[in-house]
Amino acid sequence: MKKIVMLLALFVPLATVAQKEIKPSLTKAEKALREAKYAEAKAIIDVTVASQEFMVDKKGQPSKNAAKAWYLKGLVYTAFDTTKNAEAKKLEANAFQVAKEAFMKSEEIDGGKSASLINDANGLPLLMTQLKPYLAQNYFSKAITAYQDEKDYKKAFEMVENTLFFIPNDTAVLMNAGVFFGPAAEEDDKSIAYLKKYQPPTASGGLAGGWRDERFAYALGTILLFVPTAWIGAERLKTQLALQDVRTTSSAVEVKARPLLDARNQALRIASRSHVLLA
Repeated sequence: MKKIVMLLALFVPLATVAQKEIKPSLTKAEKALREAKYAEAKAIIDVTVASQEFMVDKKGQPSKNAAKAWYLKGLVYTAFDTTKNAEAKKLEANAFQVAKEAFMKSEEIDGGKSASLINDANGLPLLMTQLKPYLAQNYFSKAITAYQDEKDYKKAFEMVENTLFFIPNDTAVLMNAGVFFGPAAEEDDKSIAYLKKYQPPTASGGLAGGWRDERFAYALGTILLFVPTAWIGAERLKTQLALQDVRTTSSAVEVKARPLLDARNQALRIASRSHVLLA
């Protein structure tokens, strides 16, 4: 019995050291993130943003490092959300949502004044304009994998929406969201919204259906011709519009559904003029 007590006594100091209190530190959180020590980075940044002393100045306003702290939290959570490390993914079930809220808080505090909030390993500023496309690409890659390999269209669409959080006006992603990912996930309303955002109608009408860019009409029309699932999705969009507007006139329904159909017809006309074979 005495031996057991002595052994326990020896282990107490070791346990105390292992449970050493984590203190707020952006430097240590950044270092852990660079070294892909996701659990350590998460623990440090969580403690940091939760520290009233660190995040709020004496006047009750956000401290000079508050925006950076929230931004870094966003980076930490997106890092282990997009990594292939299975253990890291278990750190937070809703990692993207946490990251999104952190980025939004950082932007609210910073107000767009800073071009960069963190540095790279060499101490050089990493511009937000560089980081956003990088983060977006990570999520878009997950969308492609979910769509093509896993055939999980709901997940694929979710990943595309995550992509658009970082690059909301990217025309390629908007078109893919509206033509492929949305219809496949049966997200009809959002598909229409993304297509409208991609290329809003001109005030003067423009091309058939109001699309001002022939290249878009050609690209979308080609997709609808060659990819049966996309065309089925487009037909479902038309049906959905009709169901939504059951109390309106048929002409009003047709006006809403026309952009997709006109894009297809426009592609045929352009192909005919350009001697492009669309079989």
